[in-house]
Amino acid sequence: MTTSRTIRPDGGTIGPVTVDGAKITLVIPAAAFPVSVQITMTRPNLPAVGSAGTAGYKAVAGVGIQVRGNGSAYPGTFLVPLTLTIRSSSITSTSVVVVWNGTAFVTEPGITVISGAAVVRFDTDRDFVVLYPLATTTATIPGATRAVTGKRFIEEGILACAVIVLGASGVAVGRRRSA
Repeated sequence: MTTSRTIRPDGGTIGPVTVDGAKITLVIPAAAFPVSVQITMTRPNLPAVGSAGTAGYKAVAGVGIQVRGNGSAYPGTFLVPLTLTIRSSSITSTSVVVVWNGTAFVTEPGITVISGAAVVRFDTDRDFVVLYPLATTTATIPGATRAVTGKRFIEEGILACAVIVLGASGVAVGRRRSA
């Protein structure tokens, strides 16, 4: 467990709490719950999450959110969505946020990911993980030619245009002399 706090129907904020180097803030708006609830933030096991089943990525941040009322899991959905912000220098605009659905990690729609932060709005208990894309390496193909920048193509295009202009000029001069 990372932290746990009682939230009354008038709402509140938990955090920022540091979880594995990421700063986590949870905003609970007024009227999200009709009664006081206990909200617990849990720390994920990021090495065990690994790529969360998403090839080319690795888990860099995450948090679990559990909501309990009267000692039991909160039933159904929250009356108003909560807003979770995960801040970390490991989060880039190409990072992906996945959610545990009980069987596997799946992408969650409506998540905002920018460099340094992921913002999620949700209305049920969730376990969130931010995935960072691993650097891709380019494979060398045996016997392949080297990459070309196009510079040579531009030079050859300019030369071809010059030849056409000179050729057209030569034809015009030749017609004047024969006339």
